[in-house]
Amino acid sequence: NNNFNRVYRDVPVQEIDSGKYEILSWGCQPGDAVAFHGKMLHGAAGNSSETDHRRVLSVRWTGEGTVLASRPWKVSPPFLGSLKPGDVFHDDIFPLVYGNI
Repeated sequence: NNNFNRVYRDVPVQEIDSGKYEILSWGCQPGDAVAFHGKMLHGAAGNSSETDHRRVLSVRWTGEGTVLASRPWKVSPPFLGSLKPGDVFHDDIFPLVYGNI
């Protein structure tokens, strides 16, 4: 299984803006939540307001044997503990919640 060798690439903005892909969106209000699969291409428009702040809680739930993939961009959250691409996704900052490693 070579899943740990996968390298994910950024999608060029021109491809997104060209209409090549169907873009789904939701009008969220304060207190709303959006959940999606981690492999789903996702993003949000920038917040240019100087008074209204966007607050986000981001969690990652992974299955047994999940490994960290390589990405050419800054990952979110922007810290990986001691993890390197190909490592099993478990570290002091990414604790095991249930099951076995």
